[in-house]
Amino acid sequence: MKRTLALVTVMALFMSAFALVLLAFTDGPVVAAGEGATGELKDKDGKSLGKADFVQNADGSVKLTVKYNNIPAGLHGMHVHAVGKCEGPDFATAGAHFNPTNKQHGNLNPAGPHPGDIAVNLEAPAGGSGTLEVTSKLFTLSDGATSVFDADGAALVIHAAADDFKTDPTGNSGGRIACAVLSKVTLPAQGGAPAAGQGGGQSSDMLFWVVLGMGGILVISATSLTLVRRRAGR
Repeated sequence: MKRTLALVTVMALFMSAFALVLLAFTDGPVVAAGEGATGELKDKDGKSLGKADFVQNADGSVKLTVKYNNIPAGLHGMHVHAVGKCEGPDFATAGAHFNPTNKQHGNLNPAGPHPGDIAVNLEAPAGGSGTLEVTSKLFTLSDGATSVFDADGAALVIHAAADDFKTDPTGNSGGRIACAVLSKVTLPAQGGAPAAGQGGGQSSDMLFWVVLGMGGILVISATSLTLVRRRAGR
């Protein structure tokens, strides 16, 4: 009887240890709904040229994903502009580059960059369609001095020529060929690794307590079984 109780107790302890191992290696928590932005790229005639999506990351950076079509082949400068208005044909209504810090243009400019500068050119292939992903720490979708969601909003503009990343005010990137008014959106919760400094999260905690509870049930069952056998042996 003592051997049975010892065996079941060891099994319970093993399951608890196994739960701790799973806790260390399981995926991170479900990431709560966050901040994002989206906008439809349009040409001077209002024809859709794709879509731009922005996601605020846990480290404060913003990921930009541009899925485009019918963009002329070659390199094109791309920037966040200060006004959320895209009226053709030249999209002048989008204003200058988003620049609340009063810097000069370009990451290669010692006096730069603008917070709205994007540090890569969009390189469209011969077919004119593709996807560009880039991350920026120069602006935010949250509240603050560099938030693109100020009183007059913001727009993403694609230019006709390449950005040289140093010439103020636009990097010699030419005219504006596409524009997207940015609208703030709330992103759905999604799984992911825990942010730096955070624990294992809700899913990991739940797994731990479930397995630990199973071990407790085994111990209680073994104890009950031992008591029953003792009474039966009297």
